[in-house]
Amino acid sequence: MKPPMTHVHAFIAVERLLQDLTNCSLPFGGKVILPGGDFKQLLPVVLKSSRSLTVASCLKKHNLCSKFIKHNYARGAKRSSYSRCNNDASIDINNQVLACLPGETVVYEAVDDIVSDDPNDRLAFPVEFLNSLTPTGMPSYKLNLKPGCIIMLLRNLAPTKGLCNGTRLIVTKLQRNIREANRIGSANGESYFIPRIPLILSDSNMPFKFKRKQFPVRLAINW
Repeated sequence: MKPPMTHVHAFIAVERLLQDLTNCSLPFGGKVILPGGDFKQLLPVVLKSSRSLTVASCLKKHNLCSKFIKHNYARGAKRSSYSRCNNDASIDINNQVLACLPGETVVYEAVDDIVSDDPNDRLAFPVEFLNSLTPTGMPSYKLNLKPGCIIMLLRNLAPTKGLCNGTRLIVTKLQRNIREANRIGSANGESYFIPRIPLILSDSNMPFKFKRKQFPVRLAINW
């Protein structure tokens, strides 16, 4: 769900549903809701509506917005262009929320390498340095997961089955080299196996080709 493009009626419906399910009158039934997005970009699409009604359909124009605590994320000015990714804050928040979920955290470490025929490249960029990188569009070196957590695919695995870049799934089983998950919104409740695959960064400003063997997913608990 993209809050800037979502009609406020959807948030009201979710809040009332959670209050009914939890029998709690607190906002959203006392559950933690983490929306995210840029409200300066897009407004909800309301067919055959005036500008004033379209603006009024936005979450920011409803008193429900006052129940949220606003956080602004700033990009570090002195960061290396490829040493850290522009989603650091999101990754940190997802890991904090994951720690609050029941169950034991399973940590999957990637295998990093450089695609190069020159042995000097591997000396210039050691594995420890590669492990510290999380370029945009790549999974983390250390992937923390629990059964029941929400993940987002970072690659097109099976488009005909709906497993595309950006698809969100709920993890059901965690094994050493494969994971089982259900696609959110799937009508038949079919389970899918997500394998660990080699990923090569195709477009970046790095002075080398970066290869990481990891599950092509990222935590997506904060939607």
